[in-house]
Amino acid sequence: MLYLDGKTAHYNLTGENNMSDFIIKNGVLEKYTGNETKVVIPDSVTEIGDEAFYECESLTNITIPDSVTEIGAYAFYECKSLKEIIIPDSVTQIGEDAFRGCESLEKITIPDSVTKIGEYAFSYCKSLKEITIPDSVTEIGQRAFEGCENLADENGFVIVRDVLYDYFGNAEKVIIPDSVTKIGEWAFYGCKSLKEIIIPDSVTEIGEGAFGGCKSLKEITIPDSVKEIGEGAFKECKSLKEIIIPDSVKEIGEDAFRGCKKLADENGFVIVKNVLYNYYGNAKKVIIPNSVKKIGEWAFSFCESLEKITIPDSVTEIGGGAFYECKSLQEITIPDSVTEIGDDAFDGCESLEKIIIPDSVTKIGNYAFDGCEDLVIKASENSYAHKYAEKNEIKFETV
Repeated sequence: MLYLDGKTAHYNLTGENNMSDFIIKNGVLEKYTGNETKVVIPDSVTEIGDEAFYECESLTNITIPDSVTEIGAYAFYECKSLKEIIIPDSVTQIGEDAFRGCESLEKITIPDSVTKIGEYAFSYCKSLKEITIPDSVTEIGQRAFEGCENLADENGFVIVRDVLYDYFGNAEKVIIPDSVTKIGEWAFYGCKSLKEIIIPDSVTEIGEGAFGGCKSLKEITIPDSVKEIGEGAFKECKSLKEIIIPDSVKEIGEDAFRGCKKLADENGFVIVKNVLYNYYGNAKKVIIPNSVKKIGEWAFSFCESLEKITIPDSVTEIGGGAFYECKSLQEITIPDSVTEIGDDAFDGCESLEKIIIPDSVTKIGNYAFDGCEDLVIKASENSYAHKYAEKNEIKFETV
């Protein structure tokens, strides 16, 4: 029986599958409310909406008609009993987290009509042993196959379309296959046994958090094929003593080497490719080396002994939270090479009374001086810093 409520159709289908309830609006299946194990979606549906079958744990089999062109985000999220699904060749897009946590799903074929697979789309499909992806797919989101342990090869690698998505192993030394072009986001995250990794020159990108928390990793050489290193790629690699990064690397994400204490030089600085990532020291007065071009995010955060900092004119950017909660910091002069001060840069610097900001600064982030109750910003009249001070009700004096 079909009954209408405005433009929403509620289908109650009675038959050998018992009651199946669908809420459909303008061709979008917004919600399935039944508890059948086998479900046939009506052929009036053109899109399976976001969360349509969210946590339908009784569902084992689903038939999708060839009228459907899109499978929405979280559409079959945590359908833990779903074993079989055939995606028709009308579908062009599979949304983020669409089949995440479908831990009974063993096999899936992606038709050559699909061009995009969203992030986490098949993550934690623990029983998935086989997936076929056609050349038509031009975009696969990050961590799309994370946690798919049965997709791993004999060496523990989950590799799909030349991207290494996950590693299930406990080897101390790992040689990445030369078929890999990208080490995916969080691929080796938390591999505590990993001491040595060999990256082939086929790799062009190391994803976000790829080796984060690999606490035993001691050294690594980045081949000159790599162009990009993602955020937090080596974060909290506490044993890392040496890393060689070639000139080919043009982009390194925030916090890439945060927490890598053993990379620090004799003065306590962790500096990689002219970025000061961390400071491990307790000096009251610190002079930043003139090789530094950027003070990285949270670099001096919680350095409560720091009273004075000298920034060289090689620095162009002060990252977010760079001096967060440096409670003893009293005075600082920003050189006229700096153009940007990030969010929360001096947040919580409760002893900071004076800061001189040059005309070169054209961007100051949110909450940059939050908690600096006695602060006076000194700058040129009508400068960006002057306007920032007025907008944020910070005391101002003309230089």
